[in-house]
Amino acid sequence: MTDAASHRQPLFDGLDRLKLGVFHMNCTRGATPSTAEGTISPLDWGQQVRIARLAEDAGLDAFIPIARWRGYGGPSGFNDEQYEPIPWAAGLSALTERIAVFATAHVPLIHPVRLAKEVATIDHISGGRFCLNVVAGWNKRELDMFGVDLVPQEERYEVAAEWTSFLERLWAEDEEFDVAGKYFRAERVLSAPKPIQRPRVPIMSAGSSPAGIAFAAAHADICFAAANSPEDLQPLVARIKEAAAERGRTVSVWTQAGVLCGETEAEATRRYEHVVREQGDLEAVTNQMTMLMGGDSRTLDFALDPAMLERMVAMQHAYQLFGTPEQIVKEMQQLADIGIDGLALMWPDYERGISEFRDQVLPLAVQAGLRAGAQVQR
Repeated sequence: MTDAASHRQPLFDGLDRLKLGVFHMNCTRGATPSTAEGTISPLDWGQQVRIARLAEDAGLDAFIPIARWRGYGGPSGFNDEQYEPIPWAAGLSALTERIAVFATAHVPLIHPVRLAKEVATIDHISGGRFCLNVVAGWNKRELDMFGVDLVPQEERYEVAAEWTSFLERLWAEDEEFDVAGKYFRAERVLSAPKPIQRPRVPIMSAGSSPAGIAFAAAHADICFAAANSPEDLQPLVARIKEAAAERGRTVSVWTQAGVLCGETEAEATRRYEHVVREQGDLEAVTNQMTMLMGGDSRTLDFALDPAMLERMVAMQHAYQLFGTPEQIVKEMQQLADIGIDGLALMWPDYERGISEFRDQVLPLAVQAGLRAGAQVQR
């Protein structure tokens, strides 16, 4: 992707084989439903700023928040407090200098005219480092809080495509125009100023279904692909990139990964045991999985299987980068070899985890050719 890149946008500077972002840090406990020490609780802006500055100083490439309006309870209060991603991104954009800053927007909950202005504003605050993560909408419990109906699954990406096209016109066109689509109607619309990044800011989306892949191929610059092994990820990565190529486009493919590092494998295992098995909040993940399944008894038994619940405690069933620094870099190398372009990283303790990642993992990633290293001017 080149058309959304600017001289300030680190995600498309071509310096690194594997881009690295910080994911899921804007809610209580982050991505780890556990009462272990170091997990984010309570939510505190000062801590968010410390994490942001640690990540930027370490040379990481992006912050990616989730959009959440209610959490999952349990002893950990998992995700019960949430910083809304748009003002969160504006704040961190003003306090950083190099790193890309995302906001996450749920299509049913924000009108394109409003979002176009907010995006342009943050892109100016950041000097051209802003990115938008587009979510088609799936959480009925949250949508009910807004009095918004959940669109049938087969239509969600159709709505998202029209919504995104509306946004793109607002960022690109200098004259008033009317919209008369299936889902959106508006008269004499206009938005100014435009984003610094022209013709638009980079867009991320997620989805491994045919509809999700088609949306990413048409509208996204980055697509999230989720799986738990290189063998499962490789065909999905290929399908996403092939779908984009058929449209004459290039889409970077990222996956989310939980990081738990130890100087020895035994130390990493002890930390896993403590965070996940000793302090893990099974009540919160049971609530989460019940909500995700919508009470569907056909899938709920699988979702509430003890092994599945443990994987959800272990940073939301993400790809696991657990072990020694050497083992973690080997896994990162395998992911890059199958076509993964970036990792959205999560830690139980973000401050400790990013510091260890900077000191122990990144030097080895530079040696492996995955990262350009601190000596490169970013």
